[in-house]
Amino acid sequence: MGLESGQLLPEIRLTDRELLRRREESLSHSERPWNVVLGCQPVSEGCVACLAQARLDVHNANAGQTVDWSRRGAAVELEQALTEPAAWSTPQRVMIAPLSDLFQPTVSGLFIERVLKVVAAHPQHVFLLTTRYPRRMREALQAHPAPQNLGIGVSAEDAAALEERLPYLFDIEARWRHLLLEPLLSAVDIERIELPTRDILWPLEGIVQQYLGLDADNQPQWLPKSDPLRRLPPLDWVIAGGERGRAPRPPHPAWLRTIRDACLRQRTPFFFRGWGDYVPTRKPDAEDPGLMVVSEDGVRRGRGAGSAINHFAIGATDVHFTRLARGDEPIQFFLDGRRHLGMPEQRAPERRLSPSDASILERELQRLTPPALARKPG
Repeated sequence: MGLESGQLLPEIRLTDRELLRRREESLSHSERPWNVVLGCQPVSEGCVACLAQARLDVHNANAGQTVDWSRRGAAVELEQALTEPAAWSTPQRVMIAPLSDLFQPTVSGLFIERVLKVVAAHPQHVFLLTTRYPRRMREALQAHPAPQNLGIGVSAEDAAALEERLPYLFDIEARWRHLLLEPLLSAVDIERIELPTRDILWPLEGIVQQYLGLDADNQPQWLPKSDPLRRLPPLDWVIAGGERGRAPRPPHPAWLRTIRDACLRQRTPFFFRGWGDYVPTRKPDAEDPGLMVVSEDGVRRGRGAGSAINHFAIGATDVHFTRLARGDEPIQFFLDGRRHLGMPEQRAPERRLSPSDASILERELQRLTPPALARKPG
């Protein structure tokens, strides 16, 4: 039984539950995880409740390794994983290091290079790579250009992280680009990002609008979007979702609707990964100890019936959330009554004939051509 059904049988063993959860932690339900790295260094607020460290602890325990607590955040490079793509008999959509980050500082440049070589050596598969370290990704992919079957993306949890990380994505030559907003912790504007130069990046349209300076009234001015400073490939895909863990911070529905509607206007595929471990409820239970209220401006108004109900005034746009009894019920994947499963068409590039292949093919055709039909000289 898959996660799409949202059902877990009572007799499922803990190990089986873990396998189901790992599948859900991939970008969508169709990517195959390729765990070349485990463990991760926290880099921002979105890493507070990340499950990567717990996965590393499980890996160390299974391997009988003693954990060096001074290096607990260091990544583990899984050498044996580099041979896995060769064993996949059919073309796959593959998520690289979904439980970690390939470009974190503790992963060696040599190992990154080897991973990219494996990707290039298996053009029948489509590989997807997401990072919170876009500067290092840019450096690595400038030194070793991205293979044609690799899609790259950045992850961001709030407006500050988005403005810092997303521009790097447009400095890299790649066939596909995506944005992962998970866990979404605040409202973000994915349509317009002001660069340090004050030029404006329009990610969904693929243009940079030129800043002209201040006018006589000291107001900033830009050239029309119809005359852009740069034209870029627009984002191919936007994915958003909530948080899992012991103390998840659910996203306000208005934040998700803004992202969804922006994608709809620009015809950019939008994938909703779910609310996480909390879901909105229209009928809050005052006796629910885990009840949470989230305001549209992002101020967390409290957790628990006492703090959420009695100590704070609930505004008209505030939303109550309640924790799911289990994390995989179908309700958590619905936004405004429907699932959003938009995905771009991503196919591995067709292999072209090399000159040597063409000459071999030509000789074979000549051998099979009857003498009477063969071209006469002259």
